[in-house]
Amino acid sequence: MHQLLLTPERLSQWNPGIGTLTVRPNGWVITRSAPALNRYEILTVTATTRQVVYHSTEGRLTYLLRFDLTPQGGQTRVTEDLMLTRPVGRTLPLTLLAVNAKPAFQANLQRLAALLTKTVQ
Repeated sequence: MHQLLLTPERLSQWNPGIGTLTVRPNGWVITRSAPALNRYEILTVTATTRQVVYHSTEGRLTYLLRFDLTPQGGQTRVTEDLMLTRPVGRTLPLTLLAVNAKPAFQANLQRLAALLTKTVQ
């Protein structure tokens, strides 16, 4: 799981909204193929042994997406937290963001788990 999250080139395998991903010296440039808050953003990745953090900049919404990895009985429990790094202003109420983002993040985590299951088999 840790290695899969550290490989942004594989994002489109578990996040279907990713259209193109281009490697640049300052990170990965993501362009989405479907309507989204961030049609374009630059992603950098940091990690520790039990955590992977995606740092998104240059989009309408700048954020940190933190994945915490906890070993549990031979498996890994993944929790995901979204933290905004600058205020979104009046144009996007946080309650609206939460209502729309939660199901999308859950679906992406399920696709990530399925991809990992296929990779391990």
